[in-house]
Parts: sequence; C-alpha cells; structure tokens
Amino acid sequence: MSSEDTDAGRNNEFHKLIRCRMTNTAGETSIRFVALEYFLLWEYMMQNRHGFTFEEYSLCLWVPQDEFEQKPELYSHSGEVEPVGRINIAIYDDNYHYTYNVARFVRDSEIDGFKAIVRSHVPDEVQASNRFSLEETPGYCIVKESSPDRERYVLGLYGGLHDLY
Repeated sequence: MSSEDTDAGRNNEFHKLIRCRMTNTAGETSIRFVALEYFLLWEYMMQNRHGFTFEEYSLCLWVPQDEFEQKPELYSHSGEVEPVGRINIAIYDDNYHYTYNVARFVRDSEIDGFKAIVRSHVPDEVQASNRFSLEETPGYCIVKESSPDRERYVLGLYGGLHDLY
C-alpha cells in the first residue's frame, strides 16, 4: 500500500465524539470534543485531578472535510454542523523505542492555540528531529443530539463489560 493510499484511508475515518461544556475552577468555560470510547476516563481525570465540571453533552460524528464536501446534501440534513479539526500527534520515545500516536479534536477557531500548547510541551530538539509530527486534518462535527446528562450516551456502552471480569 502506498503512502498516498494510507493517507487517504486515514483521512476518511469517521469518529464518534462527545461534545461537552467544561468549566475550570476559575469559572472559565470551554467546549471539548472527546472520543466516545475514552470519554468516561477523560471526564473522571478532569474532574478528580483538575476540578473541572461538565454540562451540555452532545453526541457527535466527526467527518473529514473532503468526505463532507463530497456529500453536502447528505450532511446538510444530519444536524448542527461545526468546523472541527483532527490533530494527529506522534512522538517517538527513544527510551522505549515506541511511537506514541494520539488524535485530538479541536474547534477550528482554537487550533492554532492548541498546536502552540502542544509544542510548548515538546522540547525544541525533539520538534526539530524526525521523532515528532503534528498534522491537522480539517473536518466537521455533526451534532446528532444533545442532553444535559451524559448517561444517555455513555453508560450503555459499558454495561456488558462487567460480565467479562
């Protein structure tokens, strides 16, 4: 498979996200988009480690921009649309000989600030090497439905897991 095929496949990924309003201990609010499968852990860490509170949950589908633009008639009926980019971060760890890959979803208006924050945590020599990459994929979040309560979206996912342990 060529690198073009790999890139095209990666750009056509869809992601289920939870969109929520988050308030820090100073009372400042922001909107976050978190992958559905990581949301409960992320929310727990933000609440218990940093003291954030949450409200206004929405289930969203993230669609790459190229897919969205190919089928505008389909997505125009799907729900509220918000421009949200996917930021792919890859850092190679010399100690463990492992590349850590992570994707974050950020409103278009906040992408430059987010990338600056990420870069501020990565040493200059790592950024200048081939051990670090920060790639942006434009896209849209389609808000499927909203609820003041997150249980509607996330609790049903894990009910069957208790039977496995």
